[in-house]
Amino acid sequence: MYLAMKRLIVVTSCICVGLMSGCRGAGLLPAQPPPVPTAAITASPATVAPGKSTTISWSTAYASTVTINNGIGAVAFSGSMAVSPASTTEYTITATSVNGTATSVATVTVQSSPPTAKLTAAPTAITIGNSATLTWSTTNATTVTIDNGIGTVAASGSTTVSPTTTTTYTLTATGSGGTVTATATVTVQELMPTAKLFAAPTAIKPGETSELTWTTTNATTVSIDQGIGIVSPSGTTVVSPTNTTQYILTATGTGGTATASTTVTVQPIGTTNSPITNLIILMMQNHSLDNLFGTFPGANGLNASLPSYHQVDAAGNTVSPTPITSLTVADLAHNEPVYAASWDNGAMDKFAFEEGDQAMQYYDTSLSGMATDKKPYGISTLWNYAKQYALADNFYMSVMSSEPAQELELVSATVDSHRTSGSLPYYDPCSAVEQQKNSGATIAVPLGETNVGDQLTAKQITWAYSQISFDNSQNGTCTDYVPQEEPFQYFTTTANSEHTQNFTLASFNSMLAAGTLPSVYWIQPDGARDMHPGGGNVLDGVEFVDEIVQAVKSSGQWQNTAIIILFDESGGWYDHVPPPQLSGDPFGVGGQGLGMRVPVMIISPYAKTNYISHQQMDFVSILRFIQWNWNLGEIPASIQHAREQQSGDICDLLTSPCGAPSP
Repeated sequence: MYLAMKRLIVVTSCICVGLMSGCRGAGLLPAQPPPVPTAAITASPATVAPGKSTTISWSTAYASTVTINNGIGAVAFSGSMAVSPASTTEYTITATSVNGTATSVATVTVQSSPPTAKLTAAPTAITIGNSATLTWSTTNATTVTIDNGIGTVAASGSTTVSPTTTTTYTLTATGSGGTVTATATVTVQELMPTAKLFAAPTAIKPGETSELTWTTTNATTVSIDQGIGIVSPSGTTVVSPTNTTQYILTATGTGGTATASTTVTVQPIGTTNSPITNLIILMMQNHSLDNLFGTFPGANGLNASLPSYHQVDAAGNTVSPTPITSLTVADLAHNEPVYAASWDNGAMDKFAFEEGDQAMQYYDTSLSGMATDKKPYGISTLWNYAKQYALADNFYMSVMSSEPAQELELVSATVDSHRTSGSLPYYDPCSAVEQQKNSGATIAVPLGETNVGDQLTAKQITWAYSQISFDNSQNGTCTDYVPQEEPFQYFTTTANSEHTQNFTLASFNSMLAAGTLPSVYWIQPDGARDMHPGGGNVLDGVEFVDEIVQAVKSSGQWQNTAIIILFDESGGWYDHVPPPQLSGDPFGVGGQGLGMRVPVMIISPYAKTNYISHQQMDFVSILRFIQWNWNLGEIPASIQHAREQQSGDICDLLTSPCGAPSP
């Protein structure tokens, strides 16, 4: 046993010695080669955006030196570090020893940012011939182009473009990160055509000619109706219509259609002595000159130095003029006896006593507010017309009496108050109805005198007396209708004729548009719109006046029209001027006139501007202008002729030729 153990020890020793020295002598194990270096490198994350970092990690074995390229250099045998490559980069690690070299590669991909692009146009809409500025900016782009002939451009910039049609511009920005586009549209607005059409003269007699003149812009086709057809963009042509005719020019272009019109008025047989071929007489109600224009600059208005300025009323109180502050006022007594008593043989000092304290009140521009339809108006509307055109401050009632006195004087220079004063017209269907309502009402005898309507008809000159709610007279309902305000209903020759008509604003505007307004045209509003005290909101009447004036001024007939705005009587309001009394009363009954002053304005291209006439006039003066202008002559009957001879004319209010009718 001891011998065996000894052998084992010897063998073991040999093995141990062999392991340490290779046991070459023993021949028990083969020789091993020297170890070669190993290397591994990774990147996490492997992909980054520009400017971002990633971590590279590595490990090696059997290396004596370890390096990483891209400027990193020698590193530890294992480790990690952050890197921020600007572009995709391969990181190579090299592990070296005496026994060899090992390498490993980690790629860090740097994603390129996509380009951005912005393109704007200012302005975005132009007309032909004008320009817009394109402005753009891009990022991350290597090339930038704009279409429509602009080509390659800088990364940011601006340029001016002048497209002839609506154009969309597309900018294309290309870079390593891809391609993007941006657009901007410049809208080229087609110019709207313009058109103007004029006639000279605008009024002709049958058989005469007028020249149409027109101009247009931006039109490809131009035509005129009434058989004229296609015409040049600008030009003239001569027309000779047999009736009043409206010509409409139509200009069409790529931008749309425009029209223009003009009317050639063919005057009825009978010529005018002035350029005024249309006369509109707008009859308002019941205001004296002092009541409505008593403080109007330059007018012969209220005068505190006169004895009549301070009056004593029926209660013994002293009353002086004060402004009206309410849009509605009560009606005042206004009839022949009251007028005569207030007049007091020219002292003009019994208004407060006869009609009450209200008679001493007056309107001025401080009164304004809303009409019934909620539109803003004021007395200033009337004053502004008076400032722009002509006002008469010495115009009197022809008779010191109530309706129909002034209306009858206006159309016939006759009143014969013992037959007509305060009476209802014989021929009006509503007179009997009114008489039943008022037991004291009387119906006038039929009047057979010649009136101006007869004169106009004889000369084939168109005319009409148009009254709101006149239809209610003809159909028998008689609502909102005052028979006394229609003077032609008193006369056998004109009552209920084609010349006595119903008035509506719509029909009035239609006649203006068609050029068919009668040559002489009276307008009588109803009680709600005639400014009659007690009839409601006074501004409703002011609005009606404004509507009539503006309708005429915006029509083709304005250039040959005169509008006379007057008030049929003073209505019981104080007026300080004693009315002259006519000598040799043609009716032989006395006490017929003149009466108190009433306001009168003429609004026309032929009215004097910002003018106040101080010449004496009355309602017959308007009759005489009609007779002169249309060559009618005075009414030959001796009584009417004598009355006409005592009235002046309205010529001082006009710039056009004017005169007196032939006897």
